[in-house]
Amino acid sequence: MGALVTLYGEKSIAFGQLISECQAQIASVVGPAFHPYDIRQVHATITSFGKLMPLPKTNGCFHEYSNHQVQMDFDGFLRFLRGGGCPPFQIQIGGFQDRDYPFTSRGRKPFERSFAFHDSKAVVIGWPIRGIPNNISNPSALNLIYEARIYPNSLDQFRQALQTFGFRHRYYQNISDVDNDFYFRIGLYDQDSISEQLQYEIERKLRHFLSKSQPLLLEFGMSEMYIVFSEYETLLPESTTAWVVTDPSVTADSIKSFGLQSAFYRVQSDKRTG
Repeated sequence: MGALVTLYGEKSIAFGQLISECQAQIASVVGPAFHPYDIRQVHATITSFGKLMPLPKTNGCFHEYSNHQVQMDFDGFLRFLRGGGCPPFQIQIGGFQDRDYPFTSRGRKPFERSFAFHDSKAVVIGWPIRGIPNNISNPSALNLIYEARIYPNSLDQFRQALQTFGFRHRYYQNISDVDNDFYFRIGLYDQDSISEQLQYEIERKLRHFLSKSQPLLLEFGMSEMYIVFSEYETLLPESTTAWVVTDPSVTADSIKSFGLQSAFYRVQSDKRTG
């Protein structure tokens, strides 16, 4: 698979500590049924190129959701990113209290979406912010007006803009879909080993932990964006090739060449194991 991701590889001390603390809290309850990610492989996906298709330039998500063979314009994609299309982002992780905010995520409060188990994955989510978080338990109408100004829809807008070049985000199944979530997996868990009730209890535990934590403000821009190709969507370091977008040696031809090569080896591997 291929994707545009951010914050792959080495982490800041504060971000690494937050990931480790969340992993430790899950492991303390479920033990070996939880498989924490290596800190280096934790990443946030901006948009996916989809699973590699027979034509490596064809976007898998467009094909899957709308049955269209949309060609990915890697030249335009790189020019857009390097020409100012990738703004600097500030993301708030943690510090979201169990109350209403001026935005929701899939119709739910940020508190409820800040941590979740989903399809064997343990996922933490944050959201774009432009300013200082409002640390008030019962905000007034004026406070909420202020918050509406500091929580922009910038990540969704960036993902939407990338569709111009044939890159459709996997959570845009319908034309009206919005995804402003900055989500990252911190590990996998054995679904058959953890009851739904225990999953719910751990989710509440992690959400309260994150809500009481000092908000972590992550900042990143183009120099923290990576184009990755990997045999697995977990992006194990030993089976992942990652290029930072600012690397001048990264060109449309080099990306397409590697995508074609990856597709070839995946087909050969499937033949051997099928």
